Amino acid sequence: MAQKWKLVPTSRHKQCPNTMCEVYIGNGCRKCPKCGTEQPKSLKKRKRTTQAVENLVPLLPPKHPNPTPVAKKKKTRTPRKKKVETPDGDPTHYYYGGAKVKVFWPRMGRWTWGVIASKFTPKKAPDANASIIYSVRLRGIVDQFGDDTVWYLNGIPTTHLKKRKAVGTGIKGSSSERKDVVYMNIDDLDKWSNGDMSLNTQNYPWPQLNPAAALQFITESNLNDLPYSADWPIWENGNAYFPSCVCTNCLATWISKLSVVSSTNKKPLMHDDLKDLQVGSLLKWQRLNDYGRLLEVTELRPCVNPFFSQVAMRTVDENSKWSGKMFWRLADSKYPDGGFGGYLLHDICFIDGTARSYYNEAALKIYHEMVKLVRTRTTEWEATSSFKLNTNNFVYDIDLKATYGQSTVSWTGEQTNTETNVKRTMSFQPFTRPKIKQLKDFKASIMKSIGNHDFTWMDSEEALNEPLLNGCKHPPNRRFLGMVRFNQPFVNIQKRSSEYSKFNVPHDIKNVYHGTYARNLFPILHPMGGFAMARESNGKAYGQGVYFANSPEWVVDQGYAPGTNFEGSTLKCIIGAQIITSKTLVSGTDTMHRNASVREATSSIRSPSNTSSSTQFNGKQFEVTGGNSSRSIHVVWYDRCKTDINITHVLWYK
Repeated sequence: MAQKWKLVPTSRHKQCPNTMCEVYIGNGCRKCPKCGTEQPKSLKKRKRTTQAVENLVPLLPPKHPNPTPVAKKKKTRTPRKKKVETPDGDPTHYYYGGAKVKVFWPRMGRWTWGVIASKFTPKKAPDANASIIYSVRLRGIVDQFGDDTVWYLNGIPTTHLKKRKAVGTGIKGSSSERKDVVYMNIDDLDKWSNGDMSLNTQNYPWPQLNPAAALQFITESNLNDLPYSADWPIWENGNAYFPSCVCTNCLATWISKLSVVSSTNKKPLMHDDLKDLQVGSLLKWQRLNDYGRLLEVTELRPCVNPFFSQVAMRTVDENSKWSGKMFWRLADSKYPDGGFGGYLLHDICFIDGTARSYYNEAALKIYHEMVKLVRTRTTEWEATSSFKLNTNNFVYDIDLKATYGQSTVSWTGEQTNTETNVKRTMSFQPFTRPKIKQLKDFKASIMKSIGNHDFTWMDSEEALNEPLLNGCKHPPNRRFLGMVRFNQPFVNIQKRSSEYSKFNVPHDIKNVYHGTYARNLFPILHPMGGFAMARESNGKAYGQGVYFANSPEWVVDQGYAPGTNFEGSTLKCIIGAQIITSKTLVSGTDTMHRNASVREATSSIRSPSNTSSSTQFNGKQFEVTGGNSSRSIHVVWYDRCKTDINITHVLWYK
């Protein structure tokens, strides 16, 4: 509430007439709120600003007996100017994938609904957010049946996007149909896509391309040299959005989905610089910066735009699993004529006592001249070329000669040192596949690991016919080199089996496998050693003993066959043995034999719940081995390693 009185005068407070009160009251108060003294009434009269009605009557004009109606003038309204929609979005805003937005459609000259499908940042973009280029899936596009279908706008800058707060799908004919959504039939859009490539720049000041023009626009220079999103045109296509990663694989897939490609039936082609390659060709590629690695072409992948054609390769070195792809678009600034940098199909050497290969850059320059000589061939059966080569701190005159056959080309050449006039003959040898190593190539190293034993050496072809390997499952991701089969048994397993039979112990003899390091073979196979002297290496989940599996495939897949380096190659060795098995434990740990040892006596019979001084032997309860049936694991206790395991062979894989 407003205060009725104050202790100091203001413009809205006057002093109370009662001098004893000494307060200042509001101008509208009849009585002092403090002392109750009535305020004197003002004798001034208010001035009237209006005249009496009777004084206005004589001023009115006399009524006409028959007045004529006067037509009222209609008010003319100037038409409201229609607001021209412009791309006025926030240039610094960042939109996530799947965000609901309003997108400015340049060809229609208005805003419509869309969803962010992907985004791409040029490599030389100075500002990450302001230079992002978006692909947007439009809403309101229907097919001939009236169903919602796909149509994309690509190359959208942030100025052409706004956040959309309205919910709904905006599909035509549904409850979410709206006036701010452009509804189009995809047949009409396809007609424009396959028609004129350009638009009227007066009506559409923003550059926009259809898929046919976009196919010509996407080049390596565009992807690298256009840092700003405003430099990119906007283009439409109905089937796919521009990939975010801008890798050659995705670009080639995106190009193949353009509507202009399917409508014109364009055939995919390889680039001219890659036409010399075929599946199975051996080459060395400069992009790896390693001409010592020999590669094999495994697949040719042409593209409608040959600029994005690619070649899939893998190394022929069996010690490596390298594989990759060669793209023409991976340009190298050193060799602009070579596009991707180049590759070699020949080992180019000069003869200086022995054949000595040229350095990488020198060999590539010579090979470029060889390619030019072949491609500019006329009808002659021979062609020559001379050029200078600057390498190894000298300048050489190179003279090449190509002799053409029906389907082959043979090469000869000579290099001349311009300072010393020393001439060297050149040789051109196609690359050849290296010889695949067999088990016999590692015989010396394997003999050191095994020791002095009576065994038979078997390569892969001979070993596969061995009865010991009948039904053996080899690891599919490893190459079987062969095996070493021992001619003399380490343990008389049949005699041991007959001893178990005397006491009615149920048992069986199985062929099983055990993986280990190659350095462990010597102590395991030694007569004074064996598995009995082994130590725990991989735990004792099913008891203290030596673990075996039913197949080499399981041993390798579970990681129990570590590799060993033999002369630069990684080999895996797996011991094959015959063991005596009994019932297999279905559950986990066998507590009775958890601490079994060859140095101490270990009972093989579980103790009864009620302890007694005498225990009656029951062969059916005698546990010869342990393990786990669900995982196909067999465990031979350490106190029976010298009697229940007979090593028969060692398998080798690469």
